[in-house]
Amino acid sequence: MDFKPNYVDKIDHLVCLIEFLRVLNIFCSCLIVYCFMIFLGIQKNLEVMIKPIRNSQTMVYHMVVFINFIAY
Repeated sequence: MDFKPNYVDKIDHLVCLIEFLRVLNIFCSCLIVYCFMIFLGIQKNLEVMIKPIRNSQTMVYHMVVFINFIAY
């Protein structure tokens, strides 16, 4: 009765899942910031409410960085 291999396999799967979620989190954060920057560029071209959007873009970026810092 040796339960060690099964236990080790489960831990390996868990580690893989955590690594995958970490990469996914970084990717999604970058994607959100990138989309927001595209949105900022569109707004800049329209010349509508540039300053508030620029401030909120900076705030969102800092929030994403802060959340990632907490996550790790």
